[in-house]
Amino acid sequence: MALWVALVHTLMSVGIYIPASINKIVNVTYAVDVFIILSGFVIFALLHYSQENYRGFITRRAFRLFPAYLVALAISALTLSWQIDLWSTFATEGRYWTGRAMTLTDTQNDFTAHLLTHLVLLQGLFNGLLPSSDFTFLEPAWSLSLEWQFYLLAPVIFVAAQQRKLRTLCLLALFSAALYGAPGSGFLSNQIHYFLVGILSFYLYLFIQKHQLTVIPVYLLFVCLTLKNIPMATWFLFFSMATFSNPLFSRLKRFFELGVFHYIGQRSYSIYVFHTLLIYPAFLLVGDISTLAGKITVIALTMLFTLITSHFTYQFIELPGIQLGRKLAKKMQQPTPVPSG
Repeated sequence: MALWVALVHTLMSVGIYIPASINKIVNVTYAVDVFIILSGFVIFALLHYSQENYRGFITRRAFRLFPAYLVALAISALTLSWQIDLWSTFATEGRYWTGRAMTLTDTQNDFTAHLLTHLVLLQGLFNGLLPSSDFTFLEPAWSLSLEWQFYLLAPVIFVAAQQRKLRTLCLLALFSAALYGAPGSGFLSNQIHYFLVGILSFYLYLFIQKHQLTVIPVYLLFVCLTLKNIPMATWFLFFSMATFSNPLFSRLKRFFELGVFHYIGQRSYSIYVFHTLLIYPAFLLVGDISTLAGKITVIALTMLFTLITSHFTYQFIELPGIQLGRKLAKKMQQPTPVPSG
């Protein structure tokens, strides 16, 4: 999913667009939608099995998101003027180039305000107040803001669901519905439905494990295909592979368990966070993107730089952050000693 987003952004940066007829099936936004569903599932699984308190949970999630993100944000902030110059120099046709040029200008015009909202990963809440807030500095970070908003709220939803506090759940649903349609893709209420699919999928998974009704995700897969909902169909395809014993699903599962997918999956966060910044050095090295050969070279270099960068950022930024977050969260779970005497 992360590689697909990186590839499509790079294609559009050099003026290559997927035809509309094909884009209905492979739209890049579907990759993010699937990730949102997966996030809802994984976060509720984490809350269910770890039984962490709020401080421990949010500390672990912060150390998962922020280290690599803040490094990318710092690079983008320090090189903003250079990005604007290069984007103008290597101008291409199309809505993506125009939109990105406008976003870069908006970033420069309200630099401090945009930076402050990005530092706390809450830029998705300010799109109605700050122009292009969702996409300034780091274009993919709108969904990271969305994730962070969900992390802040997820334990509340989880406890309410576990304790069957229907009044709390209804109030949260009404509040979310009232805010639906607010400006910006990175506003939680606008994407909450996909998080809910992931959450309900987790409870469905527990139900399947208890009652051995493994065929249910397959039925849901066919329903989603009938409704032409590509993100949910993709999700239930993988859900079916994980739960339903079938020769076709078993072969697919073995394919996606190959080492290369595990390797890329571990580094998918860094791929997603850094790829838009790595288009610029590719522009500089190629020098001319007016020819097809130039465009292809930029695409190849950007993807290569992204894979190399993600290898090192995962090893030296993400992993240490994950380990530190886990260590701090574990301390927060330990009861405070009571003084004797």
